[in-house]
Order: sequence, then C-alpha cells, then structure tokens
Amino acid sequence: AEIGDVHDARPVLHINGAASGPTAEFLSFVAQTPIAEWIGNVTQDASASGDGKLALKFDLPLRDPAAVKVDGQYTFAANAIRLSNAPPLGGVSGTLAFTEREQRATDLVAEAFGGPLKLQVTGEDGHVRIAAAGTADLQRVRTEYDVALLDRVSGRTDWQLTADVRGQQVGWTIESTLAGAAVDLPVPFGKTANDRIALRVERQELRAGDDRIAIQYGPHARVLLHR
Repeated sequence: AEIGDVHDARPVLHINGAASGPTAEFLSFVAQTPIAEWIGNVTQDASASGDGKLALKFDLPLRDPAAVKVDGQYTFAANAIRLSNAPPLGGVSGTLAFTEREQRATDLVAEAFGGPLKLQVTGEDGHVRIAAAGTADLQRVRTEYDVALLDRVSGRTDWQLTADVRGQQVGWTIESTLAGAAVDLPVPFGKTANDRIALRVERQELRAGDDRIAIQYGPHARVLLHR
C-alpha cells in the first residue's frame, strides 16, 4: 500500500494485494463493502464451503472515496455454494473478475442436480446476468423440488438457464429438449427417453411476493401461474 505524494492536493492510496482462505470469509467481506451493491446483492444470504484466492488492486482518492477504482479477481477452488432461491452448486471452480462497475466470469464450472454445468456471469451497475447449461439427473431434481408429477419423470436430460438478477428481484428461463427423460403420463403428455419435447419454464417477478410462471410443454400444454 502506498501514497505517491502525501502533499498532493488530491492524494491517492494505491493498494495491491493477494489473499487466500475460505470463500465464506470472502462473502462476508463482500457483504460489508460497496461490492455488494455493485453486484446487485446477489450474494446476500449465500453460504459457501471451500477455499479461494483473491487478487485485488484499487486506487482510493482520500478526498473523494466515492471515486474508488477497483480491479479484482476471485478464483474458486472446488467450492460448494448456495445462493438464495437457487439450487446448491458443488465443485465450483473458475475465476470471477470484478471492477467497481462490472463483473464477469466465463470459465466457471460446477455440478448441480447430479450433473456437470458451465456458467457465465456478467454484471454491470447492480444488474447481473447468468447463463448456464448442463445435464441433470431427474431423480436429484425430485429430491430438491417437491413439484406435482415429477415422480412420473425419470432419466437424465439437458437444460439451459438464463437469469437476470437486480437486487432481490430474480427472473429466469429454463429450457430443455427432454431428450433422455421418460415421462410416465397418458397420451399426449407421456414420452419415452428417445423422444424430444421442448420444455420452457419462465419466471417473471412483478414485485416482491408477486410473480408469474409460464410453462410450455411442446404443443401439448401451456400452464400460467400467478402467485
């Protein structure tokens, strides 16, 4: 840490450091700093186990702290992470880069629902976008979510997720071809593992405690829920 000229009318504190330790401590650090607002409070109520490494540089104008410039990277090493209203993630590895304005991760890998997945995260001015793709063991999905008729579904299938997070408001879309999934229901809703039927589930949060979920199951059914 250094100040180039303490007699400067606008002195700037330069910090260049690195640390390693539990990811849970990093999340606590985020919660107590302006970083939480920069990333839309997406880590609020998050829990984690495992370690990581933080590399951080920032320039802090001592007479104008709001003008801070930050350049940081956090590298996850096989972490287990759970975010609010999201399924648990295991084996999270990769690097999240962030500044005072934006966040980006393009190489995150993890495990969820008994299968591998890849994650991309971009964020700016408190708005975070997440894109994920992977495969899921539908038996594991049933243990995580108590949803009607899931006991009639078995096998493994692909899935893709896009999510938008702004503060505590979360909107997301899940899509799947259902290839590899068997659905034990009467015609026309049933299918074998070899069949493909497009599934799309979309959630829109209208306001706190008020959302809409739209489910499209091929050409056979469309369900609209207003909670």
